[in-house]
Amino acid sequence: MQNVFFLKESVAYADKNVSLVLLNQKQIRDGIVFMANSFLAQEFKSVIVVSYSAPGEEILAKIGEKDRNRTAIIDAFSRNSDDNSAQVIKLSNPSDMTGVQIAIEKSEKNLLGEKIVIFDSINVLTVYEKRETVAKFFHMFNNKIRLEDKTLIITAVKESTDPDLIEYLKEFADKTFDYSSLFISAIAMAQE
Repeated sequence: MQNVFFLKESVAYADKNVSLVLLNQKQIRDGIVFMANSFLAQEFKSVIVVSYSAPGEEILAKIGEKDRNRTAIIDAFSRNSDDNSAQVIKLSNPSDMTGVQIAIEKSEKNLLGEKIVIFDSINVLTVYEKRETVAKFFHMFNNKIRLEDKTLIITAVKESTDPDLIEYLKEFADKTFDYSSLFISAIAMAQE
């Protein structure tokens, strides 16, 4: 597991904002779990993770036992999994962005407190949908989050995400955090 302590900055800033967090492939899974656990450590907060890069049960297993009742995972990664958990909603079609939004709304009704939505990871979503469709979805979803005064963190693996889509998402984010080169630079420093 990679140390992703640097994500504290994006967690601290996230309150009722829309943030874009750019990571590298080695950071993404640990980063999602770190952010979820960081929010859950705060009283009266619940987390909804929309996961395209890891199975819902894997993420849920890394959430503290006492915090699982304040967690919902919308699993767009797993196919034909027999595991069923009350906290995991499996999507039959990862390209169904309307289904994603319905699953988020259903999760919001079942969770108490302030809801934080962590969207993992845009680059995988673009495998299933055209860039323009993804951009339109996030434009509308972003507006909904702002109107409801909620928190949204969008993550992407920078090296495998269309640069035009990243620029588009930056326009709608309150702040962009680019941590994608940290792991590589840390290795380079260690080798010197």
